[in-house]
Amino acid sequence: MNTATNKLTAGFNVLTDDVQEFLKTTSSAVGEKAVEARANVTKSLKVAQDKFTEVQAEAQKKGKEVTRKAGEYAQHNPWVVAGVAAFVCLIIGTAITARVRR
Repeated sequence: MNTATNKLTAGFNVLTDDVQEFLKTTSSAVGEKAVEARANVTKSLKVAQDKFTEVQAEAQKKGKEVTRKAGEYAQHNPWVVAGVAAFVCLIIGTAITARVRR
């Protein structure tokens, strides 16, 4: 997984941990409203966790598919890939040379 995905996952995990800690701390609060609020938060947290897991799995699936297709394209069109790589190297080299000459 890439850095952005790792940060998103870590942030979501911190959020769920904080909500669970909140639920534990307020478990001694009594009253119909408190019980109802905890139930709603618990339900919403479960829905969010399930949706996050679903989105994460779909993103991984799509990422693997894109990687596979890129590999196939590179296999079927090696000269195009080599040409693009050469062009990118030329641009980078030109930028470095221009910066050094200043």
